[in-house]
Amino acid sequence: MWKLSFPSKRLAKLASSRSLCCSETAITPSCNPSRDGTDLSLYKNDNEAASFKKSRRASLRRLSLPSTSRPHWGKRLQRRMSFRMPKLMSKEDGCDSLSLTNPSEEDASIKSTLSTTCCSSAPSSPSTGLKTHPRSVRFSVVQIREFARTVGENPACKAGPPLTLDWSFVERPEVWLFDTHADDLPDLQKNKRTLQELFVSAERRIELLREDWGITESELAAAMHVVDEIKKSRQQVVVEFRRLLAVKRQQQEQAARASDASDVDLIITRLEC
Repeated sequence: MWKLSFPSKRLAKLASSRSLCCSETAITPSCNPSRDGTDLSLYKNDNEAASFKKSRRASLRRLSLPSTSRPHWGKRLQRRMSFRMPKLMSKEDGCDSLSLTNPSEEDASIKSTLSTTCCSSAPSSPSTGLKTHPRSVRFSVVQIREFARTVGENPACKAGPPLTLDWSFVERPEVWLFDTHADDLPDLQKNKRTLQELFVSAERRIELLREDWGITESELAAAMHVVDEIKKSRQQVVVEFRRLLAVKRQQQEQAARASDASDVDLIITRLEC
C-alpha cells in the first residue's frame, strides 16, 4: 500500500491541519502551483496536490484574520473610507449643503446635521434682508463757523493777490437743522454754483481783502512778491529738469551707438579670422 512521505513531521502536521479547513472555504487554486515553493510531486495525484494548495491558502487567509467577523468589519471599513468630503457644494433644500459620495444610513444622518447647521449659520440673502438705500450722508445738527479771509501764497493766481482762509473763526450761534430744511435740499442741489461762478477775479479779491478784512497795501504787495518768487523758482526747477532729461537721453543714444559699433567690429574680426 502506498504511503505519503513528507519531508518532516512538522510539514505533515501542517498539511493535516490545512486539509481540515479545505471544506470550510472555497478559493480558486492558482494556475501556477509552484509559485509558493511547495514540492507537489510528493502527492499521489493532482487532486491531492490541489487540495493541499487550497488548504494552505485558506489557512494563510484565516491566520491574517483575528476573528470570524473580520470580513464584515472590512466591508464597514471600506464603506467608511469611501466617505469623502466633496470638492463642490450642492444646493439642496434652499441651502448650501454638503453632498456625500456613496451615502449610507450613517452618512445620511451626518448630511442632515451638516445641512441644518449650514442653514442656521448662513446669512440672509440680499432680497430678504434690509432694504438698500442710496449712498448719502445725513447730519441731524450742523454748527456753522465763519473763518476769516487773508492773503495766501498760492502761485496759481495769474494776477492779483491770492485769497485763502485764516485760522481764526467766528462761530455763529444759529444751528441749522436738516429735519426742518429737508424740503429745501432739492432746490439747493439744483442751484449749485458752477466753476465760473466760483472764480473770483483779481479786482474782487483786492476789494474783499481791503474793505472786509482790513488788509493794507503793503501786505498785499508783500504777498504778490512772494507769489512771484515761488513762480520763478518753479520755472527754474522745470528748466533744470528738462536739461537733465535731455542729457540723459543723449547719453543713452551714445551708449547705443557704441554698442552697435562694437558689434560691427566683432563681426568684421570674425570674418577676417
